[in-house]
Amino acid sequence: MTGRAPGAVVLGAGGRIGRELLPMLAGRGFPVAAITRNHDPGMRGADLSVIPADVTERPHWPQTFRALSATVGERRMVVIADLILDRSSVPAMRQSIAAASAYTRGLARLVTDTGGTPRIVAASTTATLAPWIYQTPYGLAKRRQADCYATTPGVQLVLLPILSAGGALAGEWAYRDAAHVLAAAIQAAADDSIPARRLWAPAGMTSRSDEKADELGISGIISAHLECVVTRRDDPGAHRRAARGRLWLTPRPLREKVDHHYAPDRLTTAFAHRTGLMVRHMSMIPGQDEQERTADG
Repeated sequence: MTGRAPGAVVLGAGGRIGRELLPMLAGRGFPVAAITRNHDPGMRGADLSVIPADVTERPHWPQTFRALSATVGERRMVVIADLILDRSSVPAMRQSIAAASAYTRGLARLVTDTGGTPRIVAASTTATLAPWIYQTPYGLAKRRQADCYATTPGVQLVLLPILSAGGALAGEWAYRDAAHVLAAAIQAAADDSIPARRLWAPAGMTSRSDEKADELGISGIISAHLECVVTRRDDPGAHRRAARGRLWLTPRPLREKVDHHYAPDRLTTAFAHRTGLMVRHMSMIPGQDEQERTADG
């Protein structure tokens, strides 16, 4: 990471999205500092530096900031991409999101102090759009993070739908699809001529709430609600199943307006208005590249 061209710092680079994202950034000419806890980012290169670190452990922050200062100090602009998420339990999820937000803001201050311009790109989720009655601890934590990032100059907040290895089912994207959109968001954040604070939201999504709830049935929905308030309060899956059950119990005409899985315009517009972000819609169409798959809305 040398010279004055924009650089990128990727938090959570060893995860499933990060491993897809790094070669895309290299292809766009971005020197990258990859911060990863315990996963190999899957690539090496002259313009890639790997920094092993767990940003949820705050005592280690000064050490990682020192490791980054030599690189970010040489950049006129540094894009910080926050991909960190630990969903092993509700407390771990909350801790990882809160720590990533605080670390990212601290790193942005470091970039500013060394004479550079920081930009933040955050991988978020359509769960932030869900009305209160359909919310989960995950969606609420990511909404708080979105509020934290929303006022940052040039921020690009990317709402991702359900992700899977292949993205073959309706309402799902592959991890590579998510990486394509994040690469485009990082490029937009690095472009001095595009200072807008944006909310990147999926377009043309299909709801899967019916299918997921039908797998549970009424008894399963009741059981999921009991579990998420009594025996499995720390299990994100229990809260997710209960929320899907509440969607299934909602009359269909209303459900189509409140199901965050396919990011209905009503929810997206309300969230963008509340956070003061400009909406940019994204469509995943096989065979098209990321430039063709994004369009300003």
